[in-house]
Amino acid sequence: MARLNYKDAVAKKCKDGIYDPLHHGRVKQQIATCVQTDCPLHSVRPINKKFTILTKELLKKYGITADDLDDRARELLVPDDYEEEEAWQIKKLFNIMDNNG
Repeated sequence: MARLNYKDAVAKKCKDGIYDPLHHGRVKQQIATCVQTDCPLHSVRPINKKFTILTKELLKKYGITADDLDDRARELLVPDDYEEEEAWQIKKLFNIMDNNG
């Protein structure tokens, strides 16, 4: 197996530790909402602001609230009145705008 760099090693460890494909949300959402603050990787877990959103509806499915999240994850929350698909469309639009200028 090829040797992983630090960033990829942390991402793999987080995915191995928390991701459940049968649970709600994508892998990046599940990693972002990790509340295992006693984990030595918690503060460096991969959070991609460009490609990850969190909704209060999703947090409810995980049994947590915005108050349970750290500041990095809280930045991914979209306004309460956005449905997840609508929020993804807005996120894509902002990413296009960021890339163009």
